[in-house]
Amino acid sequence: MNNPYRSTPPKKGCTNLASCIVASIFLFIAIATITILYFLLFKPTPPKISVDAVQFPTFSTSNATVSFTYFQYVTVRNTNRDMFTHFDSSLELVSGGENVGVVFIPAGRIYGGQVQHMAARFVVDGYPLPAYVASRVVGGGGGGEENPPFVASRVTEVERGDNGSGGNGALGGDGSVIGGNGSGGVIGGNGGVGPSMEIETRMKLVGRVKVLKVFTHKVESRIKCGVAVELAHGSVLGFHC
Repeated sequence: MNNPYRSTPPKKGCTNLASCIVASIFLFIAIATITILYFLLFKPTPPKISVDAVQFPTFSTSNATVSFTYFQYVTVRNTNRDMFTHFDSSLELVSGGENVGVVFIPAGRIYGGQVQHMAARFVVDGYPLPAYVASRVVGGGGGGEENPPFVASRVTEVERGDNGSGGNGALGGDGSVIGGNGSGGVIGGNGGVGPSMEIETRMKLVGRVKVLKVFTHKVESRIKCGVAVELAHGSVLGFHC
């Protein structure tokens, strides 16, 4: 005969379900906390690029074309706590709205809070002057002759350090010096300065920052500078970024 007062044992399935729910809630809270900390405290920021100096060691004009060697000294600071690995980066030279050449920056890495100094070199041979400049230099252009090809070299020097600027002046063809905060601008044939032209540099630095050894975030920095140079001697009149 069955005992009507006998208690029914609890089902194990209900206990397991409750444990799973508690564990899921705890896991959700942990993931949410890590995500909040990631975005508030460890969110990667793009590296800071500053141009310290520009230089024209050689500069000459002939038959409505210009040939020169151009150096640009740059400081890149990784403001993140974790290492920044850069790749697919370049420095482009533009004149009169047209591309003169591109150098590709070799892949590398910058540790958290550290600074890397870079020096990029362009060698341009026989590039046609913009029409508005050529008319003032040779009185009407280069006679319609075929434009020789330009030659642009790659980045030739990369230095690393945690201090210093890697150069604080721009040296023109006549020895003039322009600092990193040059006013820039194109100066025409007034005020005692001969014909001049402005070239534009566009630097792009692309890479990744790995946060907490788990999250990978893509970052990108760009900087654009205008450099005014006198055509007679290759003197740097100024630059602005």
